[in-house]
Amino acid sequence: LAVKLPAYARPVFIRLLGTLELTGTFKLRKQDLMLEGYDPARVRDPLFFDDPAREQYAPFELEAYEQLQREGLHAYFASLRTPGS
Repeated sequence: LAVKLPAYARPVFIRLLGTLELTGTFKLRKQDLMLEGYDPARVRDPLFFDDPAREQYAPFELEAYEQLQREGLHAYFASLRTPGS
């Protein structure tokens, strides 16, 4: 994605769904996805984040989620860009 999209346009998190849950009128059930968010404890599907240190999407695990909750989004990603962190 880095070749096709600038950093500000790339998704921070990517969730790979096996199947899409649809309503009776064939619309995507976004409410459930929104409520689960990107919490690995709630999400059963593979979850990845844009890791600036690796310059690729990496698995988003519970430890990383807890660190993100402690530090906040901007501080968390800034720490990933800093060598030796």
